[in-house]
Order: sequence, then C-alpha cells, then structure tokens
Amino acid sequence: MRLAIPVLVTLLLAACPARASIILIIPDEFDDVALIRDARDKPEVKALSSRIDEFKKRLCRLKERDILAAFGEPRKKPAKTYALPVAQPRSLDFSGIWSDDPAQNKDHIEFHAIKNIGALKIYYDADGVSPMDIVVYFAADKDFPRLDANNLKQRLAWETARLKALIAHAEARLAEVFPWEVDREELAKINTGDYQANAADNLQAWIASGPDLKLTYQHQEGSGLWRWHDETGHLVREITEGKKTSGPDLFTIYHPNREISRIDIFSFRKGKLMSRRWLRKDGSGIFRLEDDDSWCWWGKNGDIIRLEWDDNGDGIPDWYLTEDDKPKDMCDREAKKKKKPLAIEGSWAIDPKLIPEECQLIDQPDLRVPVRKKAAATPGK
Repeated sequence: MRLAIPVLVTLLLAACPARASIILIIPDEFDDVALIRDARDKPEVKALSSRIDEFKKRLCRLKERDILAAFGEPRKKPAKTYALPVAQPRSLDFSGIWSDDPAQNKDHIEFHAIKNIGALKIYYDADGVSPMDIVVYFAADKDFPRLDANNLKQRLAWETARLKALIAHAEARLAEVFPWEVDREELAKINTGDYQANAADNLQAWIASGPDLKLTYQHQEGSGLWRWHDETGHLVREITEGKKTSGPDLFTIYHPNREISRIDIFSFRKGKLMSRRWLRKDGSGIFRLEDDDSWCWWGKNGDIIRLEWDDNGDGIPDWYLTEDDKPKDMCDREAKKKKKPLAIEGSWAIDPKLIPEECQLIDQPDLRVPVRKKAAATPGK
C-alpha cells in the first residue's frame, strides 16, 4: 500500500523534487498509550529498544527483493493480532525527497507475518525498494500481558523471549537466502602491515617499516604532515592531516618517477578507511578504486571496464557493469539501469585472478573481498 495519511507534512522546499517531513501515527490495538509513554524512558525499556533498533538496522540495509526472498510475499495486517513492543514509538518521522511527479514516488508499506512469532511492517522510501524504517510486532498469543501499572517486568520478559525467537528466525532465513558473508578474520590479515584499515594504525606501521625500506622519516610535531624520502631524496610516502587535530586522513604512495601510485583516504573523525585508489605509473590516470560498497577498474584509455557494487550492506558485490555498458562514472544512474546480478565466482573484487594484467596490483596482489559460507543455521521457513 502507499503511505498512510500523515498527521503532519512539512514541505521544506517548494521546487521539484521537494523535501518533506512526514509524521505517521502507529495505532496501538492493545495498550494504553499513556502507560507506554510513561514506561519508555525506563532503563530496562531502553535496553530492549536498543536490541530492537539493532535488529531493524540490519534489515534496513536490505532491498525489497531481499526481504521478499527471506520473508515471503506481504499480506494484509489482521486486526488485533499483533502487539507493538513497549519500546516502539507510536509515531514515525520520515524526512526525504519526493517528486512532484506521482509516478516517481514509489514509496509503499508492506506487512510480513513471521511464522507465529511476530511481524515486520516495512516502510519503503520513494525509490520503492529501500526501507526507510521498520516496525516490529509480536504475535499477541494467549500469554500476552497487556501493559498495566504493575506488570512492566512481565511484559518485557514476554517481549524479550519473542524478540529472541524473531531474530533467530530472521537470521536463519537470511543465512539461507544469503549463504555467503565477508570473512572478517581473513580481511584483517589482508589489511595488515603497511595497509591497515585504521589511520592511526597505518601511521604507526609506516613509521615502523621506514627503516627497513631505507626511507628517511620527516615530521614536525603539530605540522599535520609526515613524509618519507628514499636514498636519492625522492618523496616516496606522504601523510597529511585534513583538519587540525583530526589526525592523519590522506595517505599517498609515489611511483619512483614521482607520479602518484596509491591514495588511501580515511575518515577524519574515526580514522576508518573510506577508499583506496591506484594510479598508473605513466601518469595517465586511475586504474582501480574501491570503497565500502563499490569496486571499479579503468582501462588504459581512461574508460571504466568493470564496476561492481554492493547494495544491501553485507560487503559483498551484488551487481556489475562492463565496458560494453559504457558507464561514465561510478554513479552513472543511466548505465546502472543495465546492471546484471553478480555471482560470487564471477566477481573481480572477490577473485583477483579474474582482473586483467593492466589492472593488477603490485603492492597488494592478494587484496580482495574474502568470503566464506555462513555457519549452518536452524532453518526458519
């Protein structure tokens, strides 16, 4: 169904597309809203709320196709069958961009019953496939305690048991639908030595490895600049600090001919690796770039020859384009309409042996997205 009638819609921009804030009231068929409001700030309610939010955040990374595959076709929500958790706010606030053209607004709401445990109500964004929010429900069975002034502990125990069962079922289904996961232990081994995934760790690694590489280290305290020169005086490595007191965030390695070889960019707040890019020795431009959810390779003529990307947040590429699709850049929406589903065994990001020689890495030849089969889970069909 389309979004229900909001109690408040605030247009922030008059132009098309328009930014809007929408507040939706969630009807409660079982509990006194005043009692819910009085309980929501209690520590035990907040603790359960955090667990529910973590679960919803995991599901919100999925796309509609993934949710359908995991939980089946949506259905109409039956009356007085599913209860809201105490921690669930009884209203939702959405902010986003909607078009003046109704055909471009594909937002909708779908309800999925999850066995006899509970249900998920999915609120999709204007693109029609990306969840904006999810409301969790629990099946109001014979043991369901309506909230009163004295039974909060009993109610939360009832909810905790059902949340545990709901999460277990969802994880089992997702393990069946998505049997692969990123091997984090192997990834940590790949991102080691001079190629750390944390800026502070990478700085210390470069300082430690400099003497073995016969590099001269230069840094003035408080300067936000770290440099290493080889025995001929040529600049080989350089780290800069984007903002004062933010720490190092731009790591650059140079080819012997002084052309840039590699750039690693880190977030200045958390020091987390954001992207890596490699450039050709002859100065003709980039030949490889990767970030959290995209992997791209360029040919010697400067055109993209391969683009892979992950669109459901699991770190594994789902789609790809080739040079025949003529993507102009990594965000080319028109080209992405030609996207093709990507099998694990066909991914360049996962198997570097598939990458043509002109785009192979010398500094990290084994750099890849390591994957493994998920541990067997109890089926939850």
